[in-house]
Amino acid sequence: MKKIISLLLVLILTLSLCACGEDSGKSVFDVTKAGEKTVSPKAFYGCWKYEDDERYIFINENNTWDFRDENMYILSEGTYSLKGDSLVLKQEDNSTAFTLKQDGSKWLVDDEDRTLARFDWSEEANNDISPFLGMWKYDDIDLLLIEISADGTWTMHEQDTDEKTVGPCRMENGQLVLENETGNKVLSLSLGSDDRLYDSEGDALSPYAGPELPTGHKADNTPWFVDNDLLINYKLGDPAKKVVGAVAIRGQDSLSYTRIPATWNVERDSYQSTGDGNCIITLTASALSDGSTMPAFVNKEGYVVTWSWNLCDYYSGVILTEDEEDTFYSYNYESNGENIHVEFSYSCDWTRYDDLSYLFTLTLTVRMPENYDGLVLVCYNAPESEELRQEHDLVYEGRTVLPVDELPGWREMLTGLICRINE
Repeated sequence: MKKIISLLLVLILTLSLCACGEDSGKSVFDVTKAGEKTVSPKAFYGCWKYEDDERYIFINENNTWDFRDENMYILSEGTYSLKGDSLVLKQEDNSTAFTLKQDGSKWLVDDEDRTLARFDWSEEANNDISPFLGMWKYDDIDLLLIEISADGTWTMHEQDTDEKTVGPCRMENGQLVLENETGNKVLSLSLGSDDRLYDSEGDALSPYAGPELPTGHKADNTPWFVDNDLLINYKLGDPAKKVVGAVAIRGQDSLSYTRIPATWNVERDSYQSTGDGNCIITLTASALSDGSTMPAFVNKEGYVVTWSWNLCDYYSGVILTEDEEDTFYSYNYESNGENIHVEFSYSCDWTRYDDLSYLFTLTLTVRMPENYDGLVLVCYNAPESEELRQEHDLVYEGRTVLPVDELPGWREMLTGLICRINE
């Protein structure tokens, strides 16, 4: 896809072999044969915290694991199995996320020789509802919203009848339990690795950034983005926003492909009125990827990293496309009953942040009508597959203004960052 900025990285995997001495103490090991040791999964059960940062690995008794950040957001998850004296943690695509070994009864060491200590997940952490705060909309149930408030209450909005259900909520074993006014459990919600909520019936809810109580009916001349639930969810200068699959990682020599999280931040650098009804705005958008979520295949072959973004029109639902060989772009189109003229140029760069983390920086200079608020920057999830990414490239051929809904996988914008250029 023309709008995805790529860089080619070739890594050489160096394997080293290390010898282990015999264990002389009584710990988690069982001696099955002379000189041969095995370890029970029970030795790994519980919560483990990295000594050098605020991240955690939970090894659960039901053969699942999850990796969480300092706010207890789930970054990745999957199932595990024993291999020798190591616990191998696999992601949903069957790639290896972590390999853990025992280093005595109180410590774990991962495959990068980083140490984890047992962590008592305190009541304070267990009672933190902050990851659940805000308005959430059911993906497959029309007109039903759940709002979680900082005062420890929840509200369910049924918008076809304008009815509300309210009650208290509390944390229990990592889940948010919704109760009615008499204290009986109504529903429980858990946070998934895709930053959506899942209720106790398995139904998904996504963050909802639209009007607090939309009517469920489309008004005449409704902005295209509102009609399609693509709503403004970021203001220039807001704290960085995590986008679940913002970075695409694909193998150079194979069809290996996956997506990893990144946090986007957008700031306005300058604003200048040109005196003729237009203005010139310069923005800097940056995305920091999470190297700890890099797939295992990057250690075996060269790989390509891509970030996805577009300039779109909020009212008409069009994308301002571009040619990678040009540096300046000019457009005329109709939007919200006006003839809009937009010009823009951009540059981008990337730097290695640490280990396998990368910082992508995009600089945009946009000339547009001074009183127009319809131009938006969308930083969204990468295509969900290599095949879909190739479809993106084909659609862009020979186009200057492209309807968003003609872009394959355009609904990846739903969980991205959307902000107005001129607000």
